[in-house]
Amino acid sequence: MSAPFLLLEACGALIAVLGLVMLVRAIVVTRSRGGVECSVLRPEPRRGACWRDGTLRFATDELRWHRTIGFLLTAGLVIRRDDIEDVAREQADGSDSWVRVEIARTGTAPAVQMQMPPAASYALGAWMESAPARGDFVH
Repeated sequence: MSAPFLLLEACGALIAVLGLVMLVRAIVVTRSRGGVECSVLRPEPRRGACWRDGTLRFATDELRWHRTIGFLLTAGLVIRRDDIEDVAREQADGSDSWVRVEIARTGTAPAVQMQMPPAASYALGAWMESAPARGDFVH
């Protein structure tokens, strides 16, 4: 066999393996417990802000958002419960099946805008309400 054919065959095998890795990662991220479908408004250097599809997972003390398509197993966005000041909900533009949620954060961290199904927004509210008491009360 010639060298260009072997190189082409190796590139094809590499693309197939990368595609399989992306597929397995997407299945693991979207099918994990505690995850809900959620789009996040992410800043883009060239195009400005755009909506990215993903899965929002509720952890004990933080929200973790993973992109649906990608290679990394780490979260693309992590919001600690202690950093959340307020959560506002409203009906998404032109959609009865999606709710827009804005999470205001403490300090200089910018607010995060998300779109999710209504049941997921109720789960987010329940997660916020289930927070343990902060240490600012008097015995």
